[in-house]
Amino acid sequence: MKIYGYPGDRVDFVSKSGGAGAMVFGDPRQLAEEFFGTPHTDNGEEISYFSGSIVLRFTEGKLSEVSLFPSKSKHEKVDIYLGKTRLSGLDPETLRSAAGDAVEVEWDGALQSVTFR
Repeated sequence: MKIYGYPGDRVDFVSKSGGAGAMVFGDPRQLAEEFFGTPHTDNGEEISYFSGSIVLRFTEGKLSEVSLFPSKSKHEKVDIYLGKTRLSGLDPETLRSAAGDAVEVEWDGALQSVTFR
């Protein structure tokens, strides 16, 4: 799966099979559930999918954050992009430089998480 994040705008999801879709910041939770289906976990304002590899957070019922945990994906490799810049596979310095203030990243030997807002 390839995930393209555009902070303040949207996050695009493209599967290996060619299926694609986007979640726009401000979208209601109902749209997320129509797109992804029934959440695997539901903690009120936070729902997750695919063994916790995709976490959607809502504020007052509207999408406010998308956190991605590529190492948790058990079914397929996940590549994460900030626009057209591939974040997966970068070393810590290059990753921080590429992400800037636009996204929150965690790195521990490999990219652990990316949060788009």
